[in-house]
Amino acid sequence: MRLTQISSKLFILIGIFTLSACATREQVALDDALLTQYASTGSLPIKAATVITDNDQAFASKLALINQANTHIDLAYYIFSDDHTSSVLAQALINAAKRGVKVRLLLDYLSTYKDLDHLSYLQQAGGSNIQVRLYGRPSQNIVKDAVYLTLGCGQSSKADAACNQDKYAEIEQLFDNEKINNRLASDIGISNLSTPMSAIFLSGLYAKNPELMAFSLEHGQSIDVAALSASTNADSADTQAQLKKLGKLYYQANYQGGLASLTAKIKLATATLVLGDQINPVLNSVNSFLPTNRENNSIARRDWDYLTEFLHHKLLLVDQQTMQLGGRNVENSYHMNPSPLSSKYIFMDTDVRLEFNAPEPQVTSTFDRLWHFTTMVASLDEIREHAPNDFLMNLDIYKQSQEFCTNQSTNNPTCVDQYYQQHFVSLDQRLIKVEQSMTEMIESYNNNYAPRTQGISQSFALDASAQVYYLENLPFFESKRGYGSIDGKEADYGKAIHATWLASLKKTCEQATVNNPQQVIIHNAYFFMPGNLLAALGAMVDGSWDCTHVSLQIITNSIETTDLNVVNLLAMWQMKAFEDYRAQLTSTTSATFNYSEYQQANENETSTLSLHSKVMLFGDDLFIGSANADVRSYMLDTNNGLMIMNAPHFVSQYKQWLAAEIDTRPKIAERTQQIGISQQKLKVKMNHVMDLLLAKYDKNNRIDHQQAEDFKEKVQGITQRIYNLSTKILNGDNKAQDEFNRLFKTI
Repeated sequence: MRLTQISSKLFILIGIFTLSACATREQVALDDALLTQYASTGSLPIKAATVITDNDQAFASKLALINQANTHIDLAYYIFSDDHTSSVLAQALINAAKRGVKVRLLLDYLSTYKDLDHLSYLQQAGGSNIQVRLYGRPSQNIVKDAVYLTLGCGQSSKADAACNQDKYAEIEQLFDNEKINNRLASDIGISNLSTPMSAIFLSGLYAKNPELMAFSLEHGQSIDVAALSASTNADSADTQAQLKKLGKLYYQANYQGGLASLTAKIKLATATLVLGDQINPVLNSVNSFLPTNRENNSIARRDWDYLTEFLHHKLLLVDQQTMQLGGRNVENSYHMNPSPLSSKYIFMDTDVRLEFNAPEPQVTSTFDRLWHFTTMVASLDEIREHAPNDFLMNLDIYKQSQEFCTNQSTNNPTCVDQYYQQHFVSLDQRLIKVEQSMTEMIESYNNNYAPRTQGISQSFALDASAQVYYLENLPFFESKRGYGSIDGKEADYGKAIHATWLASLKKTCEQATVNNPQQVIIHNAYFFMPGNLLAALGAMVDGSWDCTHVSLQIITNSIETTDLNVVNLLAMWQMKAFEDYRAQLTSTTSATFNYSEYQQANENETSTLSLHSKVMLFGDDLFIGSANADVRSYMLDTNNGLMIMNAPHFVSQYKQWLAAEIDTRPKIAERTQQIGISQQKLKVKMNHVMDLLLAKYDKNNRIDHQQAEDFKEKVQGITQRIYNLSTKILNGDNKAQDEFNRLFKTI
């Protein structure tokens, strides 16, 4: 992927929605009553359970569950890709639907919008028995802003405050009486309204296509880019001054987040369309058309700030009787071992498969809550109302029409439209191509990939005595949408997983004795802790909690094995702060600490093995699910998982398996000493890493030396802030916890 795609996950510096600090944050230990309060279900009646660590085995298990389904299949996933294994699984769902099984598929809007046609095909092929919905729909405020951005006075004499007032009045009138399911849309906070250009804008936004967003702005507001560019003198001092703003604009577009980032992206894309890499007065010209100064718009700004709130659940539930969940999405990377068909990363992950004694409605009820949460969830029909993808899927045709008419040197003003309409590919035509592509993918998988049957990773069954609770981080509490959380009030804000983690850490310390030592193992792919988890680990090592007989071990990706370099890049400084804090302690009641990272076995390998598991061991209890040990999983995304208790044999098996993983060096290497290197050495290391990343992602050499140096300087400033805030958190600063979470929630 390009740097612009990767770095959109980077460095969210300005949080608009400020969370107040909590006065006191005394942590209590987990007990049965507290777990019952946090869990989405009671203790589930388990007939059989297996933990699966092998990709081929995990995929075979999912297919078997789908193929055996009799009545209902519910699925919730962050990624449902368009590749070989997703095609095989999709066909299994279609086959199930054809034999009468009711299938509900809930996916993340931002992650899967680009594959909207594939989802429409899946729904069409399953007839009335397959329904697909996407989580993370644009709020009514975002839809309104899309209309504003693409409606208006353009370069007329009314391109001023009066124009803004007229536009706002027109937009409010448009949205005032909209009803959805016989309810006022404003009461739900959503909208399916669109104008031709606002629809294209939202399509570009969710397809992550700034060019399409710029197109909608240019055409919706009738901006005469030719006239603007004609007035530019490339040799003028003014243009040179504009060129110097490229680095700042590039930074804002990709790292700042919220509406400010969106504004910069549109400006950058518009300028690029007109003048290539030239940044000139066209940028200033379009600025007046953007709703960045809308008064009394704190709610809209909050919606933009939480635009990337993902559905991060991973769940397959069949006939209310069997389920599989964990860290795996639906994509080759999670369902294959290294092969010619696999992409760069093959993920090492952990799933749990459960079979209940009888049909169990508890988990279905939790799925229903998400499925019917209209404020965040949209059907495919609704999406094709407010953000249809027809122009997105025909963008190349439009470009061809422009090129054709230019080459024809015609004065016909309708030439482009005529060519475009003649060559336009309709949805029905596109669905035929989707079916053909899916068939080819399935044939390729069957002919070119052989799932492993020998030497697969160990799977371990749960004890008959095990108690299993289903936990979720949900986007709502008291039936209303929530935004983020406040440390110390995690459960009140729907963050049951993190509330359970924190209480489990305290419980582990309280239960540890000289004759019964305990382990805490955080075996997690993305380790950039939210403030509350960092504070809890600090309490474990500074004597605030008596953790004398507890060992604390972190096992995560290295920057060489992760698919998200950003997380490791920033986490270096959080871990530096933690190690500096730990080094100056003298407590005799602290937990022992060890930090380890997965290593790249061979730098020339075609597929990097990357940890993707989200497993937390708390003494005799184990959590397995979809939640990462990072700020995003706590502040933004939905997540799910299982808390497994009273299963000593299973826990022992898991520890043995993990010990074998650790002993297989250089697969996992101990790095405790390295995280405590001096700040100066860490800065040198950071610059080296950033040079590698810039070289990796800037394939077209668009970033010059000075821009690269400015970029590195800004990153160093951000990482220093991470270090300072982390140090404050470890020293008990509650406000620093909330500030840290607010600033870095999208990482």
